Amino acid sequence: METKARRNNVEILRRKLRFDRVFVVEANGRSGRLALFWKNSVVVQVLDSCANFIHSAIQLSSQGLVFLMTFMYGHPDFSDRRHLWPIISNLNHDTEVPWSCIGDMNEILHQSEKDGVRPHSNLQIEEFRNFLDSAGFSDMALQGGRFTWCNNRDYGCVRERIDRCLFNEAWNFLFPSAWLETVPVVESDHSPLILRFCKPPSKSGKFFKFEQFWLENDECLPIIQEAWQETNSSDGLRAISHKINEVSAKLQVWEKNTFKRADKEIIILRKILSDLSNDVSLEGRIDQVRCIKRQFADLRKQEEQFWESRARVKWLRSGDKNTRFFHTVTMQRRNINRISSIQLSNGEWEIDEARILEVFPGFYSDLFTSINPPDPSFRLASFPVRVSNAMNSALMARVSMDELKSAVFGLGALKAPGPDGMNGLFFQKGWDFMKSDLLSATHQFMEGFNSSWCWSSLLDGIDFIKTNLSWVVKDGLSINIWGDYWLPTHAKIPYCTALSRDANVASLIRPNGGGWDTQKILGIFYRATAEPILSIPLPWLGGDDYRIWHFNSNGEYLVKSGYWVAFNSNPNLSCSGSSSSFNLDPLLWKWIWNLQVPNKARNNFYFNQSALNPSAVIISVAEKAHEFMECTLNYFPEATPSSLSASVARTWALNGFYRCNVDADFQESSHLCALTFVLRDDRGALLTGSVNRFWSASPLVAEALALREGICACANLSLEGVYFETDCQVLYEALLGDSIPWVIEPIIADIKSLLQQNLSFSVHWILRSLNVVADWVARRALKQTLPPLWSIFPPVDLKRLLEVSL
Repeated sequence: METKARRNNVEILRRKLRFDRVFVVEANGRSGRLALFWKNSVVVQVLDSCANFIHSAIQLSSQGLVFLMTFMYGHPDFSDRRHLWPIISNLNHDTEVPWSCIGDMNEILHQSEKDGVRPHSNLQIEEFRNFLDSAGFSDMALQGGRFTWCNNRDYGCVRERIDRCLFNEAWNFLFPSAWLETVPVVESDHSPLILRFCKPPSKSGKFFKFEQFWLENDECLPIIQEAWQETNSSDGLRAISHKINEVSAKLQVWEKNTFKRADKEIIILRKILSDLSNDVSLEGRIDQVRCIKRQFADLRKQEEQFWESRARVKWLRSGDKNTRFFHTVTMQRRNINRISSIQLSNGEWEIDEARILEVFPGFYSDLFTSINPPDPSFRLASFPVRVSNAMNSALMARVSMDELKSAVFGLGALKAPGPDGMNGLFFQKGWDFMKSDLLSATHQFMEGFNSSWCWSSLLDGIDFIKTNLSWVVKDGLSINIWGDYWLPTHAKIPYCTALSRDANVASLIRPNGGGWDTQKILGIFYRATAEPILSIPLPWLGGDDYRIWHFNSNGEYLVKSGYWVAFNSNPNLSCSGSSSSFNLDPLLWKWIWNLQVPNKARNNFYFNQSALNPSAVIISVAEKAHEFMECTLNYFPEATPSSLSASVARTWALNGFYRCNVDADFQESSHLCALTFVLRDDRGALLTGSVNRFWSASPLVAEALALREGICACANLSLEGVYFETDCQVLYEALLGDSIPWVIEPIIADIKSLLQQNLSFSVHWILRSLNVVADWVARRALKQTLPPLWSIFPPVDLKRLLEVSL
């Protein structure tokens, strides 16, 4: 700081401000002194000083970080100030050393940093900018105000930003979250600057907590009892959870309507009492004064109990006006427990709060995870047995009511509450009407803990499968928007207040098969959520929603995919050791798995003690192929065997028929797709076509939608004898077989329904090289380079492709 106070007065100021140390640059003539104050929590070494700056090295004791900092006062006269810039630049030539410069520099960087009678000198601005470039400084953004100095004149008022903080790249790397703020001017013409080396800790959300002072109100216990007994459930553990949730909800509403913040109410009552005391006469107001004093005492007690529950001091109790002490202890404990930075394994310090939250779980996960731990049984065998059978039976016996009561009343009444916000005091005061439920939950927990490994595994497996099932959207009536998995990303949507918590997906769908209500979805959800919703294909025929195993293409649960999901959701699972329970000679296993036969043959050799006959395999394959062809002909009566084989070239006759090529192009990064169908006559002439751009969950969905759009368009045109050609083999096989990927099942149902209504329509698979026309149109449509009248006036490239693909 710049001061004109004498040295003795500076020392007095240090003590008033509660700093431990001070460094003073003595005045030179009429100029003021410079003073630097600091506390013992940091180490400061002054490296150089003069009437215009104090150059120092600073070490933060808590983190061991060392950096340079120059505290400046720029001379008010430009002729002297311009000579200061090269002196400051020469204080440090090592760009790897963190360095910042802060103070009143009496200079601006832009004309926008001044508001006054006339503009600032461009020469002075240019000199200052050159100083920043030569020293490698950047200017820190200012928060809280635009200007830092004002001449405070009624006429000719001038405001400027002449106080600032400069820093080099190394300093910014050391303190990436540093920020500079200014506070309003009170008496000085300068606004004080506050440089914070890290962002202030974010305030955590307000969590529910059972308060001690609530019990002073006669309504509290009856409300708890009523809410507790409203929930009826035979499931002990879940019943306790539901009852606590119900009690919490009722208490929060009651507390909001009954209590106010004690500290604010005390200030109001103190003002009222002061006004009453200053009145000339209190005649007729004594009862009012007494009532206010009683309220004042109640609020004091409420405030004291509020801070007592947070101070966690055992040797002192409320009732002795210890509010300030409890508040001080609580604040100190919070400051001690707050983690503002953490040292990573590579020795660097992390100060970003989000990053700190990520580091903690990984650290303790690695700390308490072991790989192939040694078997301790042979070591434990040497220890003598101390627990007798009788003692073991007593330990395994069911918990009695007396044991439970002793445990409940042994809890610290005001100790840290659990995640539900309920402390020991809550259960102790409500023991009479809670004890039966608590005992039932305790028994259920102990019995579940002692259940066999087999049953525990089955229960865990059922819960695991239920948790990871996804919904396939049809009518959307059975799916909760917020609580169920139904997005293609297998993620739940965070709740927003635009819709109720029990809103179902049907509320996002237009009636009568109209598809998604796009305007409503884009208005409620962020784009990152809206796009996956709109990419879900909806069936035209409706139907009931159903659940599938999202991680398998056909939607059926397999142990293999279940194991994969479980392992990836918990990478710390150990996979060491063999899964086989047979103790076979390793050489036998090696011989079996080295056999040059298909995997199925090796398994059959081992499990059935027999080898596969090659002739029998060939006969079996021929029979399956014959069955496949029969099923195909029965499903598509107009098709011939050569057309359904769909090999290299088309062998069916197209005389009198139409050819409709369908295709889609998909962009993985944005999930945008473009689908198209191109309709030609039997001579190959282009008749019409259509394109559509939208979001899609996958390329397969886009291909299926393209085929559905093409069939629907031809049906609406009342055409007869249309050959639909697709290069998507998975889609084609899904139409012929029973194994349908769940992601396109609703679309396949629509396509089959359209084909049954139009028996002269048939679907064929062709190679991609034979579907170049539709592919070209889809690609140009996705890139938005397709002419709008392409089907009427085909571009030159499209004409060439039409001729080649005849």
